[in-house]
Amino acid sequence: MCATASVLAQIPAVTGWVYNKKTLETIPGAIIVDSASYAFVESNAQGFYQFGTKQGDKTIIVAAPGFKPQKVVIDVQSSVNKNFFLRPVGFGELDSATEYLSLYNLKPSYYSTTKKAIIQSPSVLSVSDPVKYFQFLPGVSGGIEGLSGLVVRGGNSDQNLLLMNGLPLYGNGHLWGFLSNYNAEVLKNADFYRGVAPARYGGRAGGGVIDIQTDGGAAKNWSGKMHVDPLTVNVVTDGPLDQKGRVTGAFAVRRSYLDWLVGAGQGSGLIGNVHDINARVDYKVDQHSQWNFWAYNGRDKYGLSSEVDEVDTLNRRVVFVFDLLTSWQNTQIGSRYSHEFKSNHFGSFTTGYSRFVYSNLFNLDGSITQGANTQTAQISEELKNAITDYTVNGDFSYVYSPQYTIRYGSHFIFHNLKPGQTRIQENTNLANRDTTFGVANVQNIAEWANYGELDMHPNIGLSVNFGLRIWTFITNSKTYVRPEPRLIISQLLEGKKRIQMGFSVANQGLNQLSSVNGSLPRDVWFPSSANFRPQRTTQITCAYLFPLATGVEFSAEGYYKWFDGITDLTGVEEDPFVKNFWERSIVQGTGRARGFEAMITKKTGSGTGILSYTYAKTERTFEFINDGKPFDYRWDRPHQLKAQFTWQAQTWLTINISGMLMSGNVYTVPTGQYLTTDNKLVYDYSRKNNYRMPMYKRFDIGFTKEIKPYYNRGYREFWGIQVYNVLGSMNPINARWEVNRAGKLVLTGTTPFVFIPSGFYRLEF
Repeated sequence: MCATASVLAQIPAVTGWVYNKKTLETIPGAIIVDSASYAFVESNAQGFYQFGTKQGDKTIIVAAPGFKPQKVVIDVQSSVNKNFFLRPVGFGELDSATEYLSLYNLKPSYYSTTKKAIIQSPSVLSVSDPVKYFQFLPGVSGGIEGLSGLVVRGGNSDQNLLLMNGLPLYGNGHLWGFLSNYNAEVLKNADFYRGVAPARYGGRAGGGVIDIQTDGGAAKNWSGKMHVDPLTVNVVTDGPLDQKGRVTGAFAVRRSYLDWLVGAGQGSGLIGNVHDINARVDYKVDQHSQWNFWAYNGRDKYGLSSEVDEVDTLNRRVVFVFDLLTSWQNTQIGSRYSHEFKSNHFGSFTTGYSRFVYSNLFNLDGSITQGANTQTAQISEELKNAITDYTVNGDFSYVYSPQYTIRYGSHFIFHNLKPGQTRIQENTNLANRDTTFGVANVQNIAEWANYGELDMHPNIGLSVNFGLRIWTFITNSKTYVRPEPRLIISQLLEGKKRIQMGFSVANQGLNQLSSVNGSLPRDVWFPSSANFRPQRTTQITCAYLFPLATGVEFSAEGYYKWFDGITDLTGVEEDPFVKNFWERSIVQGTGRARGFEAMITKKTGSGTGILSYTYAKTERTFEFINDGKPFDYRWDRPHQLKAQFTWQAQTWLTINISGMLMSGNVYTVPTGQYLTTDNKLVYDYSRKNNYRMPMYKRFDIGFTKEIKPYYNRGYREFWGIQVYNVLGSMNPINARWEVNRAGKLVLTGTTPFVFIPSGFYRLEF
């Protein structure tokens, strides 16, 4: 027994960090491959890798998206520390790393993209957004057109796990969901799971997972960018904070500017602005340790402000200030410490604070003065919904042998939920009042999960990830403990073809009370309880992948999902001050989603893009909705054909084209009407979601051109034009019966986005 332990302790390992040679930033998601055995590992979110191997000369290949692969020979006699420095791919060079990244990919239904790809494919109003970019993938749609929504394989929007640097984000972004919380200019990497995710991810019931890491700053030189589009001005800068480049920083401010141009919010008038602030500082302590610190604040603020100061005909001075404001804000503060304990043991500890708050404020402050007599009145009423998370995570990896790597960790989140509070303050000459309603609904919830993953490479070409997550949700009335098994299998076949299979169970204790037409910022989050069971999703997937040409890959995938505890609105609006009001506003039921997806991706060369097709069906069943019969989900679209293509025609000219052709989503419309005995008009509905909208059609085109590309000015300028919905297709999102001019009853719809041209300016220095 002692001899066995001694042998295991002496297993050679190659460990180190993967860096961007140009900026000396770490690179997460890089693939490190032993070309002889085909065993491989992936650098973690911090850019660190551990590779168990045997003694002897090893030919190691390192590849990362957007970088030139590197091949080195290492003489391994004992554990070796080896850092890799990858050079970014230049214009006209093939990104041959994509061949390795596709071949050695253990994750089905997974897609990773680069900052460059997202920025080169702007959407409506020339805004680049990773969430809208992911909407071109099969099985993914955005819900309401133009918004950064995320409907993944028939799941609800609250089932998506949105992460920034490992901490959750809530809310739906800016401008009522038009712009997501992610600033594309500060992305280091963007990973998206639309199917089975490894056991290290949890807390949401089987929707999509967006895992984004932000830039930590270059270690050599300072650089910056400014991007101006019709919505925002975006300024980003990063560089070293000390002479040795051990401390680096990246900072970004994105803000709307229309209020500056029209003077809104200065004195009396309209208020309307958006801002995002990102800041991150990385400190490389030594070869084995590093710290990451980051902060994010995103806020929307809209409303009306009025100030009056005048003397009336009775010689009374009247002064009052009136404010009617709606705002929502997402805040995140976090830190991470990463350390290599031994050559085969690595860990990171993450702590953080995340908060989403929605506020609707009415404020009136006034006074009337006549002679020496002054009467004052202050009235304030504020509706507020909030969710605050305090997170402590520990994640570890241990190389047990050349064929086996163990990942394990523990995630703890303390949720403070305020699902609807109204504070009323009155201060007059006659009385004072300060009352808060809805305090009874404040919830303190603990969510704790422990997970383990075993990465196995039992023979050449076969990779298996077996994971188990023990999910615990502690409420005021009940504690839930549920196992979540995960299994991912990838088999390499002849000719670089692959078969991938996945199975997962995921649970969710947080639920969202949301509008049936999409996500609104005032949506409240509430917990499961003894009367409201957690959501659970079981999913199986099977995929077949093979290369069509260098850098071009085809994939076909089928999936099936079972939902339990899925939520929908009852249509009954309960008093939000009543304890647990959501239990009467929302019902729970079951559902299923199944589909077939086909996709062709090209990530290398002067032309890159995605072509995808989806056939899918999603149904819901609730005991007290639609007479207990299954009905189509609100965002069910059986057929979806989508394409996104970017062509770097010259070093100074980029052209982007995209299009969508999809079945219309379903909607509930009345099929009859009648008058009651008291002469009230009542509509009759045959069933829920009984009408399918017309086919959705959209084609977008745009370009980016460099200004004076052949002048060496120390900076680069670009301008571009983007046209959304070039053909002006009418794509209604809802429908209602109306009487037209001819007196006929017709079904009409509303379309928010029809033919929107826009332009932008970009400066890089």
